[in-house]
Amino acid sequence: MRALFSTQPGFGHLNPFLPYAVALRKAGHEVLFASSASFAEAVEEHGFACEPIGVDFTWENVFATFPEFMDAVRAGRRDEFSLFDINWARWTPKAAADLLELCARWHPDVIVRELAEYGAGLAGEIARIPVVCAAWGALSFDGASWGTVYDWDRYLRSYASTRAALGLPADASGRPWLREPTFTAFPPSWFRQIEAGAVVRHFRVAPNEGVGDVRPSWLGHLGRERPFVYATLGTVYNKGRRLRAAMLKALGNLDADVLMTLGRDVDPAEIEKDRPPNVRLERYVPQSLVLERAALVVSHGGLGTMLGAIYAGVPMVVISIGADQPMNASRARELGFARALDYEEVTSARLHEAAEAVLGDGSYLSTARSFREECNSMPGIEEAVTALEQITAR
Repeated sequence: MRALFSTQPGFGHLNPFLPYAVALRKAGHEVLFASSASFAEAVEEHGFACEPIGVDFTWENVFATFPEFMDAVRAGRRDEFSLFDINWARWTPKAAADLLELCARWHPDVIVRELAEYGAGLAGEIARIPVVCAAWGALSFDGASWGTVYDWDRYLRSYASTRAALGLPADASGRPWLREPTFTAFPPSWFRQIEAGAVVRHFRVAPNEGVGDVRPSWLGHLGRERPFVYATLGTVYNKGRRLRAAMLKALGNLDADVLMTLGRDVDPAEIEKDRPPNVRLERYVPQSLVLERAALVVSHGGLGTMLGAIYAGVPMVVISIGADQPMNASRARELGFARALDYEEVTSARLHEAAEAVLGDGSYLSTARSFREECNSMPGIEEAVTALEQITAR
């Protein structure tokens, strides 16, 4: 079987669905990735070839490629610009055209796309190749989420326009990706309402984190005598100085050992002077090594971080900044294993109070552990491989 994996150029997009590719390769199948030219190296580190598609940028350098995105952030329009102007208006049409050309050359048996890479669905429909969505979020098939985060009518109009430009007929449902089988690493209880017609299968798939990950020697000294807190703002929203300063102050006032990862493009030396004594700053540490020791995760609500915490049974404080993070934070709060804060309202005092509340209330931990057990009961990645083989055979 030949499987073409299509992803937007960001670690938060790649890592959650990379394990499917690794499992297919282990089972003897041929795998090829497609993403932006600048992101190819990140894919190739894992031993996969990567063909260039779409607009040439990465989400880690999005502000350099699209300086107008920073203007949108400052004007409070970050979601509108990133989701519409970058994703729907720029990335999707070009990615669809590039994928069509790639399919004509490589002839895949199946296309596996991550949730935000909608060009693959269009290319697969035209080329008559089955498409499977390996979803790291819920927006496209959780019916209760439509309209709660974005102006979906605007996005769907853009999607319909792209379909027409590619010669595809209008879709009566307005959401043709609901016909694609969807694989998710989240358990059934995470979703408020599965959209009618969606075919969703749940597999236990921990996000892939890196190549050659080694446990740091200093990690074993954290959390020995007091709680260990892991804090991160991911790899896209990690550059905001105001929030980072608030996190440092809030977590510095905790009676806890704190590890704060800054992202590979932020130098810890630049903010060393602001570091409280109980906080250790690192660019990157494998999340799986950290979460096995953590009593609390403080994050931006990216799905990779949240999924790791859920699988490890660690309660959270979530500061929603953009993308689908407000929905993620809201759902984690509803389920009872997180406190949720909005970016615009975060202060060091509010963040400190939320962290203290979660650490001091055992119900957050017990709920997180029960949710972890639901995740442990889901089928493993090997069964996802079998499902892909069956889809291709049909």
